[in-house]
Order: sequence, then C-alpha cells, then structure tokens
Amino acid sequence: MEEAKEILVRLKKSLSINDIEYELQFLKQVHSKRRFYDEDVIVRSVDRYWNIWVPFIQAHSSGYSSDLDYVAPLDIRWVWHTHMLAPGNYIQDLQTSVLGRIINYETRPKDDFKTRQVFYNSVPKVLNTMEG
Repeated sequence: MEEAKEILVRLKKSLSINDIEYELQFLKQVHSKRRFYDEDVIVRSVDRYWNIWVPFIQAHSSGYSSDLDYVAPLDIRWVWHTHMLAPGNYIQDLQTSVLGRIINYETRPKDDFKTRQVFYNSVPKVLNTMEG
C-alpha cells in the first residue's frame, strides 16, 4: 500500500512543460500508428501488457525504483498509459497481479538500450514484434 501512496503523491506533483511536451509527442506517436486502434491489435497489446510486460518487470526489476530502468515497447506503453487513467483500478489490478505491486512510471522514460538488451533477448521474437 505504501507504493500506491507514493504514486499518488507523484501524480499530485506538478508536471514541467517538458513533461507535457513529451506526453503530447507520445500521444501523437500513438495516434500516427492507426493500427493501434484496430480491435485485434488492442487485444494483442493488452495481452502483451499482462502476460509479457508485467511478468518481465517481476523477473528483471529489483523493485519500484529500478522499474524505471526499463522502457516498455510502444504498444505496451499505450495500454499501460490508458490503464493508469483509472488509478484505482490500476493500483488494485497490479497489486493483485503476479507482480503484486504497481509499476513505477516516468513521463519521459530513459533510453531503452537496457530494455532492448534484456527484453528482446528474453521474449520470443514472435511476441516482441508489435512495436511500430
């Protein structure tokens, strides 16, 4: 429950102009990939979020602060983003998942080099080809 309180405190902090600009760029990037609105792509992306990303974080992140070492592929980030738009459900869903806690999120994620080294080598190729 402490992690849930921590994320709520972070959400209450004001965002910088750079954070807002990054978020707008992210939304434009998703919007430009029209296939992300297709039902079959949404279903597959949600499946990738729950069955690949959440277990990946469980296996590779040592805790809340090290979650930020990993950057989800675009389709998973989109699902994650929309999941966080319902913070009560987000917290409850992840606390009752295999991970047992929420995943730390950064408005402007770090370079995804570490993710590409670990994620794309640990997830079968057929499962990591969704990104854009």
